[in-house]
Amino acid sequence: MRASVPLESSYQSTRLDANRQQTLNLFPHTLRGYRQFPGHVTFASFQATGEAITDSLGSALTDSSAEAITASVTPGGADRGLIADGPNGLLYQVTGSALYSIDSGGGALFLGEVVNSPTPVVMATDRNQLIICTGGTPDAYVYTVAGGLQEISDTDLLLTSSVAFLDSRFIYQQPDGFFVVSALNDGTSIASLDFAQAEALPDDLLRVFSQDQYLYLFGQTTTEIWFTSGTGRPPLSRQAVLQQGICGTYAVDSIDGVIYFIDATRRPGMIQGENFAPLFVPAIGEQWAGFGASDF
Repeated sequence: MRASVPLESSYQSTRLDANRQQTLNLFPHTLRGYRQFPGHVTFASFQATGEAITDSLGSALTDSSAEAITASVTPGGADRGLIADGPNGLLYQVTGSALYSIDSGGGALFLGEVVNSPTPVVMATDRNQLIICTGGTPDAYVYTVAGGLQEISDTDLLLTSSVAFLDSRFIYQQPDGFFVVSALNDGTSIASLDFAQAEALPDDLLRVFSQDQYLYLFGQTTTEIWFTSGTGRPPLSRQAVLQQGICGTYAVDSIDGVIYFIDATRRPGMIQGENFAPLFVPAIGEQWAGFGASDF
């Protein structure tokens, strides 16, 4: 395979040290949290157990006895999820069992503990609420600047491992092929009337994903595409069905309006709007064929 790399304005290397990152199938996979802008990568500094927890101004937080509040979760561990443009426009990362916000200077602020490490999390945000799904117990958290990190306690929300945001509502994957839509602008409010089922074929729902005004319901063998119709409960309607499923909850992402995913037969593919196209990379497909189900 031959790759063309554009030259930068100078010949100074901007690569990271080899011991700071690894690559898997040529996709960069960082070992620690980072922020990136063209040509440079700056790593965030996480707080260790026993260090004083500070606010956004760098002042130590104290309890009712004026004692410093210290971090009780060891930083590092598995990088479980990363999302940009969360509350206050910051970057948020779950690493190990800890949630951090990361500012534009690369400074990380410990926000609380998220269970089920090292299983990846799925996050969605409206820039006010940050919803985190773990697939464990508890399975869903909400973070806001005013309220901090809290478990979602609405009993109408059943076990969930993925969430998406579309048209001012959060959508949660639910057991047995169902999904549920939250109240407007509040991912913590779930009503029993706002459940629906991806039922074009009897395959289980593995992942909810939103992109460009569409909701994608990835099943084991099919993918249903829904949109906000504004009628009924929930106020969504099915637009199309693709005959390609997904191999696992975490085997999907998007960039520049295109969804990239690994299908049920471990082949890479992409979706733009309602159109599916395979990615013909036999070497990667052959490598993925040897992975276990838990790798996705």
